[in-house]
Order: sequence, then structure tokens, then C-alpha cells
Amino acid sequence: INVGYATAILTDFTAQMLWRRHVTFSPDTDLPSAIRLCEELICAALLASKAHELKPLGIGLAVPGLVDTTRGVLVYAPNLHWRSVSFRDLWGPKFGVPVYIENDGNAAALGEYYFGVAKGYHDFIFLGTGVGMSGGLMLNNQLYRGIGGFAGEVGHIIVESGGDLCSCGRRGCWETLVGTPAVVRSVIDALNAGAPSRIPELVGHNTSLITMEVVVDAANRGDQLALDTLSGIALHLGSGIANLINIFNPALIVLGGELTQAGRYLLPPIGKIIAAEALADVSRMVALAVSSQTTDACVRGAAALVIDGIVQEPVF
Repeated sequence: INVGYATAILTDFTAQMLWRRHVTFSPDTDLPSAIRLCEELICAALLASKAHELKPLGIGLAVPGLVDTTRGVLVYAPNLHWRSVSFRDLWGPKFGVPVYIENDGNAAALGEYYFGVAKGYHDFIFLGTGVGMSGGLMLNNQLYRGIGGFAGEVGHIIVESGGDLCSCGRRGCWETLVGTPAVVRSVIDALNAGAPSRIPELVGHNTSLITMEVVVDAANRGDQLALDTLSGIALHLGSGIANLINIFNPALIVLGGELTQAGRYLLPPIGKIIAAEALADVSRMVALAVSSQTTDACVRGAAALVIDGIVQEPVF
């Protein structure tokens, strides 16, 4: 589940994807309505499992925000404006299967670890952007969750004191500089200031239709405003990543979410910034990669939660 959309998949015990459905809804959708939409998706997945003659073994859920994995509760999701949602208590009895819930950044890290570009890596960091910014830390083959289970909230590192207001209520969070809204806002500000660009033409002169996909499309056409905007995002990403590299000494940084669309424009400048700002002996050890799964890393990681839960707690 994320801001404005939900994706459901059905996998077998080997994590082979057998069915997938993606639905969108208004970002302003209230919690009860969003829950109903998600329950309809779950029902559709259960019907698909019958068609494949599979017994449902569990529901894995990935959501943006602070998650108590032990109790199965979404504690707080600032971008969704949800608090204290006990998905395990809500859906466990309703659907008759175990419910596993995880932060979206951690779930995406699991998806990359088992099925994506991080397969074979013991220590890596996943970074994904959309409306916000998620992070997942895989250290020594284990997700690092911290004492309360809330580690990895890299999007809320303060990088610009007194900067733009974040959905969490503070100012200057990293995601206010590198999330998709920051990209769109930067483009609109430049257009309002008179910068020449083909972007208005691409959206029928309706700036409310500007998205990351539109900006990348314009960059592919050689649009200078789009290229400059992505260069600015790369600068903010690179500086933050350099700090993470100095702290955690990972072997790999994976860029995912909507960042994957702009990978060809982001990786080279990010690499240069890391070389300049991270400790030389540390930066030489790290590789950069773009997710090969786009948004499916997260949902496949959610499926892995169920498989891991069953393996660790045998049902037979």
C-alpha cells in the first residue's frame, strides 16, 4: 500500500509470481475506504489462489511509515496520514491466515535481497522515492530494525535546517529535496520563472500532470530544464548517500521506486559526489545499482515475509 495506489500479487512457496493486480485511488482517500479497496484486492488474490489450486498461507503487507512488526501494527504513516492501524488484528481473523506487516523500505530491501540486484550481497542499503523516501538497511544478511523496529527512516534525516515543511511536521527532511514532489515542484518553479522547456507541451500545458515519468521523458528528449532538475536531485541524493556510506560501509546502494526511471541520469553524478564526499577508503568499496524490479521489489518483499514466517515457524 502506498500513497494513491495498492498492488497485490499471488506467489507460490518459491516466490514465483502467479497473479498481480494494481489499483489506484485518490491520495485523499480516507482510511476506511482505502482498507475496503485493499480487502477487495485480497479477496481477488484469494480467488486467484483457488484457480491455481493453492492453499493460502499468509498475507504480507508493506506500508510506508513506522511499523511495529511484532504486533502487526502500522504505528504512523505521515504521507498517508494514518495512525495506529492494527492490520494483523483486522485481517487475520477476517481472512483466516497469518498477517505479516513491514515498512515499505524494509520490504523492498528484502525483495532486492532475495530476487533483485542485491542478491548475493550481505550488506547493502535500499533507497526508494515516491511521494516520500524509504530506506532499508541489510547488514550482515539481516534487516536492521533498531530497538523499536523503526530504523531506516532515512527520508527524515534533516539535511537542510529550516527547509521545506515535510509531511512528518518537521522542516528540511531529505525526502523534501529528493522525493517526486520535490522534482515536480522544482520544475514548476523554473517554468514559472520563465525557463524554456518542452515539458508544458508534454502535459498539454497542464502543470498538474507533471510527474517523474514526464520529467524523465523530457530529459530523454534533451530538455535542458529536465536535465538540470535531475542533476539537482542527484546532488542532494549523492551527499546523503555519502553520509550513509561513511556510517554503514555497505557493499551496495540500490536506488528504487520512482528513482529507477531516472537511473541513467542519476548514477554518474551520484558516483562523482560519493567519490568527493565519502571517505576514499570506504567509497571505493561500494557499488551503485538501480532496481530491476521498479515498484515490485516492495510487493515481492512482502511475499517473502510470509515465506520467512512459515519457514521460521513451521505449520506442520
